[in-house]
Amino acid sequence: MTSKEAYELFMSPTALPPRARREQELLERGTPLTIQVDGHTVKGHSWGAGPTVLVQHGWGSRATSMWAFVKALEPHFRVIAVDAPGHGDSEGTRSHMFLFARTIAELSRLHGPLHGIIGHSIGATAIPTAITLGAQAERYVMMSARNELEDLLDRFFEITQLDNSLMPGVHQHWADEFGWDAVIAATPSSLVKQFLQPALIIHDEEDEEIRVSEAHTIHESWKGSELFVTKGLGHIRITRSAEVAERVRDFLLA
Repeated sequence: MTSKEAYELFMSPTALPPRARREQELLERGTPLTIQVDGHTVKGHSWGAGPTVLVQHGWGSRATSMWAFVKALEPHFRVIAVDAPGHGDSEGTRSHMFLFARTIAELSRLHGPLHGIIGHSIGATAIPTAITLGAQAERYVMMSARNELEDLLDRFFEITQLDNSLMPGVHQHWADEFGWDAVIAATPSSLVKQFLQPALIIHDEEDEEIRVSEAHTIHESWKGSELFVTKGLGHIRITRSAEVAERVRDFLLA
């Protein structure tokens, strides 16, 4: 494998399994919505009525995976959620944090003013960049967010078990596509220092994908934010937790 091939793998979301029954039921009763992001048709749905809350999934996932949050929020809000570019039913085969951020910003432009924006994993990491692109909401929730963006590459090589000799080349392709200064400038803890809106930072202390210390760093940088640390949920099960979804609901209703 060449470094270019490894880089394209780095930018390619993992394949998704068939939807579970509860996800399929959620999909079938939602109202379809479609937007355009960087030439990609991005598909999603909305549920409920009231102030609009955006729920954004993470890497290698899709909108209906956030079913626990739709369930908790739907009685009080209009909830919108889309499959990010390169994910689920949306167009594209590649994706990255900046595409997630542009998706959030475009949803805010078309469906705002938003009451809240909730993101998980890369969908949370992208929120500060989305705000700099014009996304606006009264309240924000960042769940299982990565703050140290350089760690993305280390984690990718750990998961794929690729030869580490390819890493410098992959790093260079990453820098060539986005500009390394732009990647570093998108570090959440740097961007959130200027934000004044209420925020809830959520992370599990046993998250094996992203260290809980990164949540503490974001919390300490975002003035007036709240930190909610869970235990035993890890990186994925936190999105299925009724307790976490209810905590988010209460934060948005405050």
